[in-house]
Amino acid sequence: MKKDFIFTSESVTEGHPDKLCDQISDAVFDRFLQQDPFAQVVVECAVAASVVFIAARFSADASVDLSAQSRMVINQAGYDQQEFSGKRCSIITSLKELDGGDYTRFEERGLTDQEMDRIPVRNQVTLFGFACDQTPAFMPLPIWLAHKLARRLTSVRLQKTLPYLEPDGTTRAAVEDHLSPDWRRICGKKSLTLSLRTRKSFPTVGHTFSSTLTDHSSSAVLRSIPD
Repeated sequence: MKKDFIFTSESVTEGHPDKLCDQISDAVFDRFLQQDPFAQVVVECAVAASVVFIAARFSADASVDLSAQSRMVINQAGYDQQEFSGKRCSIITSLKELDGGDYTRFEERGLTDQEMDRIPVRNQVTLFGFACDQTPAFMPLPIWLAHKLARRLTSVRLQKTLPYLEPDGTTRAAVEDHLSPDWRRICGKKSLTLSLRTRKSFPTVGHTFSSTLTDHSSSAVLRSIPD
């Protein structure tokens, strides 16, 4: 590994298609669990051109209105445009009941740590992350900045500071760092690059829009960088 390197992280706002699909799936999943804590649910969601597609497989003693949950999430994300909103979009659902016999249900609150350790894991994921002292949140500086910039975009939209912004946005932070001589510590920020992508609901002059967006988002985030 080179001692000098660039570390880049990305974040998105609540209206980004990937984030929106995750929120819809989570809302459907949560609604099942509210009615049946032992529900077994698999939910997938996709969004394209004013159409929302939801596929759900479940074994649960519950009744969930997938369309209502989806429209609620879309409205909460801030979509109220002519081409896409919770009221106007089309929602296609595909439902299939799971065979609950293949699953063992557990009441985790009544289990000891040893009993929980013996529960088999059916699904596995690979996660990446680490704690460090680069920021007050003990997160690496690039992802901390990307998240702050994404939250800033949402803030200036909701507060009507930049009312023409749409909910979909992507932010990225790249930090050039180098390792300490013993290769054990990241130290010394050499340079920093922030970038963002968002949409606006009506035409504005290009350089004016970029300048205004920088003043109300990137500049505010840069002032918050720890020493």
